[in-house]
Amino acid sequence: MFAKNIRFLWFKLMFLCCAPVWAESAEAQSPSEAGDIWLNPGFISYHFPKEGLSFNNENSGLGIEWRQSQEVSWSGGFFHNSDWERSYYVGAYWTPWVAMGWRWGAFIGVVDGYPKMLNGGAFPFLTPVATREWQRWGVGVSLLPDYENRLHGALTVQIKYKWKP
Repeated sequence: MFAKNIRFLWFKLMFLCCAPVWAESAEAQSPSEAGDIWLNPGFISYHFPKEGLSFNNENSGLGIEWRQSQEVSWSGGFFHNSDWERSYYVGAYWTPWVAMGWRWGAFIGVVDGYPKMLNGGAFPFLTPVATREWQRWGVGVSLLPDYENRLHGALTVQIKYKWKP
């Protein structure tokens, strides 16, 4: 019963986080431009179940993304990872393909803070991503890899806000 309530709350949280994005009309959709700056409060994740393990699915933090071009943006920040530790990251999104209004590609970078991966040290990271951006809001989805019981696979959803100084 408790597990069902947690799943219900997780999906409710995901819906509430995505509501501002869905509220923007289709006419308001505009491609990102070079120089755009996006802020994000971390992400939420759904970890693929593993017997006896408990994961943090509310990965709060702070990230910043700077758009170099339509296809490339640079990102860095921190978040509370799946293992209940703080992680820092830096890297680039490369999203060269567009389909169904989404940009598709990968994030490649360096992340740290996972205790079973190099004792929490920094390591290279690569994951597939899909992003969609409107005038002020955006959403990113990624499928994190599962790696030898050191990193735990998950589906993540991230909301971001375009900052205009």
